[in-house]
Amino acid sequence: MDDAWPRTGARLHHSVGAWPFVINDSSKVVNSEPNRLLELVARGWPMGEAKVVITLEDRGGQCQVTLVEDAIKGPGKLMPKFLRDAMIGVRNRETLRRLELMAAGGAGR
Repeated sequence: MDDAWPRTGARLHHSVGAWPFVINDSSKVVNSEPNRLLELVARGWPMGEAKVVITLEDRGGQCQVTLVEDAIKGPGKLMPKFLRDAMIGVRNRETLRRLELMAAGGAGR
């Protein structure tokens, strides 16, 4: 990630997919409200781009993380929404599961 992460304009460089079909690209922060909201445009060309909104909500000593994503540009946008939602949902559930494990293990302290 860029040194400015997670400020607006910073980029997170990532890989998407499984070998040998790996796409290297980046996500850009378009809105950042510390301890509340992170909005990204995630790139994964040639599939396209997606808007990703991560919200944090204090639940009295616990933090609820919500992750919402949908295609906004490129061939991925042409896929019917119910199919996009199914594919994105699988990946995002795994992302949240990994985040939960990191948080429980004290990552970032």
